[in-house]
Amino acid sequence: MRDTKPNKPLTKSKEMLSGREIIEDFVLLRPGSMDKYQQLCSALNTYELWSEESRTSFLSQFMDSFDILDVNCSELVHKLCKIRWHTVPSKMLPDFVNLLSALAITHVHHISLVFTAFVDHFSPVVDSNGHTNSDASQSTAVGEQFQESLYALAHHSIRNVVSCNPLSNRVLLKCFVKRFPHIKQPTPKLLAFIRNLLHFADWIDDEEIASEIWSLIVEKLLQIEALSSEFQDEQRLSFSSHLADHSKPKFGKKTTDTEGDSMGEKLDALVALVLTFLGDGDSSKLAVIGDEVRTSFLRLMRRFSRRRLSSTAESKDGSETENVESLPVDEGYEEELMATGL
Repeated sequence: MRDTKPNKPLTKSKEMLSGREIIEDFVLLRPGSMDKYQQLCSALNTYELWSEESRTSFLSQFMDSFDILDVNCSELVHKLCKIRWHTVPSKMLPDFVNLLSALAITHVHHISLVFTAFVDHFSPVVDSNGHTNSDASQSTAVGEQFQESLYALAHHSIRNVVSCNPLSNRVLLKCFVKRFPHIKQPTPKLLAFIRNLLHFADWIDDEEIASEIWSLIVEKLLQIEALSSEFQDEQRLSFSSHLADHSKPKFGKKTTDTEGDSMGEKLDALVALVLTFLGDGDSSKLAVIGDEVRTSFLRLMRRFSRRRLSSTAESKDGSETENVESLPVDEGYEEELMATGL
């Protein structure tokens, strides 16, 4: 009778290797692993063109790989961080974001990449053309409810990382500064980002960081105000020249953002957002604001009040107020500011 031996288990072919196995081989510098790793990274370049089933199958390979995705795998981690969350299948989105959090907690080298991914989701989702929803009432390319869930997920993830590594606050602050939308970006994008910054400053247990967040917000508001004021000065100068030479006034191009909103309208919307945040009666929100920032913000609010009075006067009589700064401060509005602690 022929002696039969049990069959040896088949060795997996290279084509059958899982994502984790490819990464393990790459980290251990096994022959042929470099090509497989590069193919893995290159595959993510077309991720958003895949079907939902393909995305799920691909991403699920990495859910337990945070421990081996070290500094040598920075390219792959970078590509994972660049994935827009609304393109991740909804059932695995929490696990995917938890993977990013675990990467930041386990590997200090990846903290900046992961924080950048989180902070980028403080802004609303836009479509491939950079637009929000075609419906003017929508400020995001996805549903408002889903958008709010993305904001909440970003805050929750940041909280997880910061609670495990309090010193990472400084890295996070740099990400806020770096990823703050340009002041000429559409108003809805700035509104969302600043609202999330205010929320972050409200819950973060670090008064120094919260104070610097307020400084950043006030700095951006002052920049927008400066652009708006420059346009107004150009208009006055052009009009004065017209009176002198009796020629047609050559008004400068109106300073607008990428969606056509004037900088003045944008400033008013952002200031209103901040005042709404401060107006809920919780004085603790103001405790972290330093004296210098408080002074700058109060001056900004006074100018905002004067502009509001000027706009009201123009709407009543149709005349243009030549010197807005000479208008009296709205005493009632000053009382509102004082009530908030400013």
